Amino acid sequence: AVASLPAALLPRTSPVPMSLFGQALGLLLVFRTNNTYQRLAEARTLWGRAIYLTREVAQGVATALLFDRRVASKEEEMEGA
Repeated sequence: AVASLPAALLPRTSPVPMSLFGQALGLLLVFRTNNTYQRLAEARTLWGRAIYLTREVAQGVATALLFDRRVASKEEEMEGA
């Protein structure tokens, strides 16, 4: 392990570059996470809109079919009378 090496064998480097690299990597990850969340929120909005429109069309079709049946039954009653 590195910790067990004598101090003379360890490289003499500054922790600043590693610290800056860590901060840059952290900012990049935060940006990517926020971007992903925004895309997810947009997808959920679009999916919700698609579901809403599908339900609206289905309700319109069901109403139209029900209306057509009532009109047809009333016409049959009038012809039969």
